[in-house]
Amino acid sequence: MKTLLQLFDEWFYYHLFLRRIFGKKVKDVDLLELRDNLDQLAPVIFLSTGRCGTKWLNTVFSKEKSSVSLHHPIPVMRSQAKVAYSFEFAKCSDNEQLLLQEMFLGGREELFLRAEKSKKNLIFTDSRMTFFAEVIRSIFPKAKFVHLHRHPGEVVRSGLRRRWYVEENQSDLNRIEPLPHSSFHQQWEEFDSIEKNAWLWNETNRWISAFLEQVPERQKMSLSFNDWSVDTIQSLCSFCEVQISDQVIERRLNVSVNRQKSVAIPPFRDWNQEDQEKVRRLCSEMATHLNYSI
Repeated sequence: MKTLLQLFDEWFYYHLFLRRIFGKKVKDVDLLELRDNLDQLAPVIFLSTGRCGTKWLNTVFSKEKSSVSLHHPIPVMRSQAKVAYSFEFAKCSDNEQLLLQEMFLGGREELFLRAEKSKKNLIFTDSRMTFFAEVIRSIFPKAKFVHLHRHPGEVVRSGLRRRWYVEENQSDLNRIEPLPHSSFHQQWEEFDSIEKNAWLWNETNRWISAFLEQVPERQKMSLSFNDWSVDTIQSLCSFCEVQISDQVIERRLNVSVNRQKSVAIPPFRDWNQEDQEKVRRLCSEMATHLNYSI
């Protein structure tokens, strides 16, 4: 357990970090004024399974000073995102929707206030924001959304290497499971770790795709990690309204960020037929939709 001194140190250095990235205050804004104008803000929200290069993108976006990109903002809101998924926002009562909106603002309102004071737009690359997307759009109708995805075999392999759904740890607080009405609910306890991670890839991307059907074309973008190049990243930068030079992108493309260093598991193409079939059975339809061959 962390001591109070350790927690204070984390809080102190995080606020120093925020002061550095937001810079000087250029206008006075109070919380009431912010609340009155939330519908005019246009944050950029990345939606993904995780393990799709979001931390790499954050390092690139951090080179641009007219916006602030955050990969792991505090509070982390792990379990809250899982709650948002389980509530199914569109089916909620007005009071439940209000509760979810206040849950989100409780964790992020200070960041939006700082951004308004420094006249900078916010970009959230954190995958934990994904299942808040409906809540976010209800608060910020001008928000932009980026669906970032990756080949299912690669994401499942990465999840296995990180022992998702195997070892109990704090990251599992945001790891969704089939809801009671899902056809997979009864099968869940029988699934092995490959099947659970494959289900996670499929359900997360299915959920994102369904959500984006409600979003105007000008406010959404889809991008595959497997297709990254200077041109595709520049298209993303343009969508996010950040200016990054080709030279910076080219230099960063060959730099690995957040690489998994433990648990040796071969690439998906080298798996035995039975294990590959588990991924195909659970992911084939969504993989086809996203133009992946498995």
